[in-house]
Amino acid sequence: LSKMQAYNIIGFEAVLHDPARFNYFLDFCRGYNQVHKLFFWLEVNQGMNQPAGFAEDQIASHISSIFSRFFPTSNSAPSLNLPPKIENYTRKMYSKARASLEYRFPAVFGPAQSFVHLELMAVWFPLFNESQSYSSLREFIGSNMRLNLDELLAENGPMGEALKKFLNTNDECPPDLSCSYHLYQSIKNVILPLCNGITKALSDRSTSDSVENVLRHLIKECSEIRSLYLATDGSSQWHSGVCKI
Repeated sequence: LSKMQAYNIIGFEAVLHDPARFNYFLDFCRGYNQVHKLFFWLEVNQGMNQPAGFAEDQIASHISSIFSRFFPTSNSAPSLNLPPKIENYTRKMYSKARASLEYRFPAVFGPAQSFVHLELMAVWFPLFNESQSYSSLREFIGSNMRLNLDELLAENGPMGEALKKFLNTNDECPPDLSCSYHLYQSIKNVILPLCNGITKALSDRSTSDSVENVLRHLIKECSEIRSLYLATDGSSQWHSGVCKI
């Protein structure tokens, strides 16, 4: 994850998919005996994201391993507390998977994983946000991450949503502040990429050309740069600040 993504610690999905934050949530779940649910989600997610060409026998072995640990025939292991309908469906699909390689992770574990995911997000994650584990995570990120102005004001940044709401819907927002913010965003998202594109166009021109030829090529290049930017509506290829044409 980028530094910007690492700093934005609020989202549930971000906690699940970033190893550093995942460990803090894992520590929290351990205190409530919910670790097995988190591990179930994780293992199924890894199975669903196996690279193409993964050996069929390894896939089958992984499915069997997950099923034996999280769907035991006895009460020896912690329960996922699935609704009976999902529990029965999973056992039925696993029986089919043992007989045919046609049935893979989504078919066997998809509904169970979705239910566990929803429970973790709706029940346990709000409690995590009020826990000491969450406070420790904030301290860790606060002491290891530093943001510049661009990162702080980014739309997906820690202040992005709150700032946009204040600027666009709050009557107490001074007009000059709103104007300054939108000007800042225009410079960042439009003018700077165009300037970088023009700079690249200049650097790509041969130094042996006459000034007239360089300017003529540059005008043509700038028109192409502008057209491409408008056509992509500021797509990700511009976010790096380099024009790709």
